[in-house]
Amino acid sequence: MKLRTILLAAATFLTAFNAAFAADLSASNAITKAIAAPVAPCSVSGCSGFYLGPEISGSGTGINVINLGTLNADGTFMGVNGGYQFFNGTYWLGAKVAVDYQVAAPNSSLTPSLENVFAFEGMEIGGNLSSLFNIAPINLPGPLANAVPTVLFGACQHGSLNGYCAGAAAHLFIPNSRWTADATYLNAQYSGSNGLGGGATANTENRGTFGFSYHF
Repeated sequence: MKLRTILLAAATFLTAFNAAFAADLSASNAITKAIAAPVAPCSVSGCSGFYLGPEISGSGTGINVINLGTLNADGTFMGVNGGYQFFNGTYWLGAKVAVDYQVAAPNSSLTPSLENVFAFEGMEIGGNLSSLFNIAPINLPGPLANAVPTVLFGACQHGSLNGYCAGAAAHLFIPNSRWTADATYLNAQYSGSNGLGGGATANTENRGTFGFSYHF
C-alpha cells in the first residue's frame, strides 16, 4: 500500500473520530448543564410533581389545635407522606399516600404490632377557592394567610380496621425552596365490630397531622 493511501486513510479516521468526540462532548455538556441548573422554587404561582416528606399526627376526639391534649388524646404517630400533585396557581389536583406508626399512647405502654399502623390512600382537590368559585378570598389567620386549602377523601386503615377518610388540608409554601409545611385534618369511619383502643370512639377517629413535603 502506498504511503499516500495510508496517510489519507489515517486522516479520514481522525476526522471522523474528532466529529464523534465533539458530538459526545456537546451532549455531555448539555446533560451537565441540565443537572446543574437550579430547580425553580415552589410558590402560590405553581408547583407540580412528585413529593415526599415526614409527618407527625395525633389521634384524638376533635380538631382543637389549641388543646393538644384533645388533639392527640388517643395516641401520637410519626410517619411519611408522598404522592403526586398538579398545581398551576389555581387548581390543585393530586394523589396522596400516608403511613404512620403509633409511638405514644396515653396511660398505657405500646406493644409493637401492626395494630399501631395507620394508612391513608386517596385524592386531594383544591387550590385558589376565590378563583375556582368566584367568591371572596378566605382570610386565614396568621402564617396560614398564604396557604393553599384542599380537601381529601379516600380509603384508610388502622390496624385491622378498614374504612374511608375525608378531611381538609392547608399547604404553606416555604419561600425560595421546594418545601411546603402541611397541616391536615382527617375524619375516619371504620367498618367492622372492633373499635379503636385508647378510649377512642368505636370505629370513628379524628386525626390532626403536621408535616413537611419536598417537591421533586
